[in-house]
Amino acid sequence: MEITLDKIDKTEGLIKVKLKQDDYQPGVKQKIKEYSKKANIKGFRPGKVPPQLIKELYGKSILAEEINQLLSDKLNAYLRESDLQFLGEPMPKEESFENLDFSIDQAKDFEFEYNVGFAEEFELKIDQKLKVEKPTIKVDKKVIDETVENLQRQFGELSNEEVAQAKDMIYGKVTSKDGEIDKEINIDMNDLEKGVDKKFIGKKVGDAVEFDPKKLYVDSHKLHHQLNISHDDFDKLKGKLTITIGGISRTNPIPVDQKLFDKTFGEGKVKTEEEFRKKVEEAVSENYKREEEQYFNY
Repeated sequence: MEITLDKIDKTEGLIKVKLKQDDYQPGVKQKIKEYSKKANIKGFRPGKVPPQLIKELYGKSILAEEINQLLSDKLNAYLRESDLQFLGEPMPKEESFENLDFSIDQAKDFEFEYNVGFAEEFELKIDQKLKVEKPTIKVDKKVIDETVENLQRQFGELSNEEVAQAKDMIYGKVTSKDGEIDKEINIDMNDLEKGVDKKFIGKKVGDAVEFDPKKLYVDSHKLHHQLNISHDDFDKLKGKLTITIGGISRTNPIPVDQKLFDKTFGEGKVKTEEEFRKKVEEAVSENYKREEEQYFNY
């Protein structure tokens, strides 16, 4: 992957991201393999769905998801590591995102462009006698509990399910009444707008669910990328879309036991839950200290 910045003037620039086949193909292959193990498709036993069938059914959405994730991760890393002080978020240049072809069998290179703004360099004179109180972030029990729960889910095991619950992953085909939309996508219920998950909870494989495309995700850009349509076409969508559920997968949290201790901190490093929570607190505290330094130095 190649990322370059062309300065237009003192405060504006254009970031170009060149994505080669070798950048995204390993991730796509891995996702297809994972999907084949957890997809619930009529006529096949759970975990026995041929990868080629997954590729045919979900290939485009898997490719789009992988490219979207790569763009997000690499672009954010580039912005963090740059010496420039960027203002706000990069704005995708619509021309480079329109009419993208995510045909899984026609591997190709992609190029994306983003408009960015950055602060003009200036010299700030600071009174050396000025005193500033350094902030301190405290680690409370709630944060530790949430971190432990996240670790339980992170190292949990996937299972195929028939009935959807909160925080499940739903796979299926999205269609519109006019036939213009016909795409296979996956919906992570953790990313849904508040209250929208109620539409999916209790639904079964084979059920059809109507939803408002503008109110599905917290990040409204996610769906139009999954559907592989432009911003303008997405904004012009009228009425509701329908997803026919083809599969449901669930991450079952791992118990707070020795297996979790070993996966998190290494084999035999932690023996009891008390030690585990203490180590978690130390790790969170270290992260907070780095945030304190960044905030203070900023």
